[in-house]
Parts: sequence; C-alpha cells; structure tokens
Amino acid sequence: MHSILKTGFVGLLILLNAGLFSQSKNDKINPTLEAEPTENVKSEDPHSSPGKKKEGDHGDHHTEVKIEFATDYIRRGWALGTEDSSRMNNVPYKSFQPVWAFQPTIEFPTPIKHLYGELFLNIWMSDRADKDNEQRILQSKSGGPELFFRAQHDIDTGNVCPSPNNCYTSAGKYVNQNGMARNSAGEFTLFYDFEKSKYGRFMVGAFRYAIFPTNGSGGLAKTQGYVSWEMPFLEFLHPKLSVYKTVNFRNQGTPATGLNRSSLYIPLEFKYTFRENQFFRVDLGTNIGYMYQANPRNKTSGFSDISSYIKIHLGDFFVSGNHVNRPDVHLYDNNNYFDGATRLVHDGHVQDPSKLYGYENTAVYDQINANFSDPNQRQYVKERYNQQRIVTNFVYFSLGYSAKF
Repeated sequence: MHSILKTGFVGLLILLNAGLFSQSKNDKINPTLEAEPTENVKSEDPHSSPGKKKEGDHGDHHTEVKIEFATDYIRRGWALGTEDSSRMNNVPYKSFQPVWAFQPTIEFPTPIKHLYGELFLNIWMSDRADKDNEQRILQSKSGGPELFFRAQHDIDTGNVCPSPNNCYTSAGKYVNQNGMARNSAGEFTLFYDFEKSKYGRFMVGAFRYAIFPTNGSGGLAKTQGYVSWEMPFLEFLHPKLSVYKTVNFRNQGTPATGLNRSSLYIPLEFKYTFRENQFFRVDLGTNIGYMYQANPRNKTSGFSDISSYIKIHLGDFFVSGNHVNRPDVHLYDNNNYFDGATRLVHDGHVQDPSKLYGYENTAVYDQINANFSDPNQRQYVKERYNQQRIVTNFVYFSLGYSAKF
C-alpha cells in the first residue's frame, strides 16, 4: 500500500507542479487572460482521442475517428498481448515484448442529444497463426502427453489405443489453439454525456467487450455499466473518478477467469496538456485503478494498475509511450489469472513458459523424477526450476492518427 500511495502521489505532484507553472507563466505574459472564459475539456485515457467534446459541443454532432498501431494492449493491468505471446512462443514473461495490434476507434453521435456511441477494435497483427508450443515428438491430440518414448512398448504389448490421450491410431504432431488471432476483440460503448454544472460533469453508459469467435474456440464476452464524474476542482488536471460494474457474463463458469471478470473497477484519472489546442502539444496522464473481486473464484481485491502515459501530438498525428505498474501482485498470483500457476499461490512467482516444454526441459524433469522419490520433494524441485517472478511493470508504445468530422 505504501508503494501505491507513493507512486500515485509522485505522479500527482508532477502534474500539479506542471499545471501551476504553466498557469503562473500565462498570468505573467497576459494578465487579462483571467477574465476570459476557458474551455472545459474532458479527461481522456491512453486509448481516447485527443480533442474530445468540450462544453457546448453537444449540438455539433461530430464524428471522431482514430487509427492506432500499438506494441501491446494492456487493459486494467491485464497484459493481453505480451503474456499470451510469451506462452505461445515459450519465452519468459517480460516487461517489453512487442506484439503489434491494429486499434481503430470511431465515436459518433446519435439522433438523441447528448447520447453517443463508440466502437473500438483490437486486431492482433503479430503471431496470428496457431503454433505447436508443446513441442511433442508424437502425441494423439493437441494437449496430449508425449508418446514417442513409450510407443514401441505399447505397440508390442497391444496397447494401441488404451485411452483417448494415448491412442496411436491418431498419433502425430499437433498445433495448439494459441494464435493471437483468437484473441482479437471488439468493444461497443453507448454513453450519455450530461451538461457541465457547478458539481462537475457526469457521464453514464455501458459497454460490451467480446473476443471474436474463431474456429475451434468460442468468444469470451462481458458487459459493464459505468458512471463517470469529472470533478469541479483542480480542473487543469481534469480529475475524473469512474465506477464500472459488471452486469453480465458469457461463460460464467469457466475457471480461467482473469481480471476481465472483476465485479467492480474504480479508476481515478488525471491529465495535463502542454500547449493545449496547438499544432504541437503534449499530454501527460495517469490512471490509478482499483479492482474489487478481481475474479469470481477467489474474490481478491486490490489496486490492479497504475497506468501512465506521455502522448506527443503533431497536428492530427501522435506517438505515445506508456508504462503500466501492477501494485498488488496478489491479484495476478493465482491460477485464475495465469493458466500455468501452481500451488504456490501467494509467492509472487509463476511458471516460466520457457521452462515447461521441449526436449531439454523434458530431460530435466526426467532427472528430477529419477532422483527424488518423495512427491513433495519432486514438486518443490520442479517449481524451483520453472518459476519466475510475476512481471509488475510493462512498457509499450503506439503511433496513430485522429480526426474529427
């Protein structure tokens, strides 16, 4: 908790000092600016378009389009690209591992005043095809055990098909259903943006997030409703507090629940813009997210992410650098987040994907089995060999173009 508060407090001080310095400088240059009305701009997260609707823009009915290419997609601390790619390619989890994604967004007005819709897509461009990450020489199906070293004995003894997992009539090499194309997803949001008042600005809405169904796998989907409040103080930092409530799940009973199944997500956002409304401008922002009951199995709660970004604009083009910190690692330290988690649920470690499959790892596990007769000793030695610390910091970049019509 101390590290969470320290990180958030330092980020807030940086934004506060930047804003006060900018305001002081403007006052010295042109004291008459104090009498001029200022525009109140909505705060935005790393995936929102610049130049969001301002007060009084409701009647303009603009359509905003953004096209972005990113090296990852990290949603509320959930590393959707780099961690899945690590498991697919049998490499350790890392803080930076580019997995390119195409992320178009369109926000549009509806015939009802103040009511808007938004469509966001995350289409993975890297590692799209399925891959044999198990590296078995011979198996009867994807996910089945190694048959090569016992094949001759089983055939000689007549055990040609003792079980579906050990059936030589279908033996061969199989790929796993792990291509990144299976994780491409879309999100549709419908929200009502109220007029600003002395109490700030409120927004209510709901969104539907769904992974596209592919051959051999169904799509995970969820629906959340939310309320956002843009606070009427420290307006140069655009503080915004939101509450997202899960209202529906598809495939509710699946064990690998992950953070995508949280009951509540509560983010507090800050943003400051240097050279606002200029051709060259810079956005600084941070999002502190709290997850209540991160999944329906173990019902753990805590701070899921502190997501910060810097976005540099050149007209309608932009580039961004993003950093995501996971303050409460116990949210991720369970077998409802990592498929390869072990019985050591709260030790800050998880199985290293590079230490699970392949001939070298198989030889290591065979030696452990041969040298340790006690099951508990075997388990301990294997875990000492294949564990790595859960990654708590991620970095990714993006570039794109946005326009308003």
